[in-house]
Amino acid sequence: MVRIHVGAPLTLLIAAGCVGCTYFPGTARLGIGGHLGALLLPWTWLQLLTWPLVHANTAHLLGNMMLFLLLSPNLERKQGGIGYLFSLLLTSVVIGVGHLAFGANNTQLIGASGWVFMMIILTTFTTGEPGTVSIPTIIVGGLYAWQEIMAALTPNQVSQFAHLLGGACGLIFGLVGSGQPAKPKNSNPPGTAEP
Repeated sequence: MVRIHVGAPLTLLIAAGCVGCTYFPGTARLGIGGHLGALLLPWTWLQLLTWPLVHANTAHLLGNMMLFLLLSPNLERKQGGIGYLFSLLLTSVVIGVGHLAFGANNTQLIGASGWVFMMIILTTFTTGEPGTVSIPTIIVGGLYAWQEIMAALTPNQVSQFAHLLGGACGLIFGLVGSGQPAKPKNSNPPGTAEP
């Protein structure tokens, strides 16, 4: 008999937060916009952490959540809940500050796509040996950067800058984490055999 289990509680909690922040009235204020001077306002520091939860509409939410729910559980399991949450929050701050520094003052940054692009790049590091960078990682990174740079050359309402910063965060997290020794697969005490 197949059992259903939670599997990735942080992932589900964040996905529920995205749904709530997209549809609950007044949550659009949780997006981030303005200029670097906004960092002097306490509210901005909350927005640096919450902007990925807010989405413009159902299509925006579904597009991000399908990839988020596909990629996130594996990363949560590999990094552990606290490590994974740290990766998400740090990515939010990096992208948010980047938007304040280089984005248009009259645009508000919302949506989890920066997280998703961080996860796309970071996931490619989970398939290789510790201390190595696989050829698929290089190919995915190159294709991803090319796609975002090409998209940035056409006028649209998508922040390719946020996508590129998210991908850069995933690359850095992957490179830093790829030097870590692999966790042992055998959880039995030393000197004992597997059952």
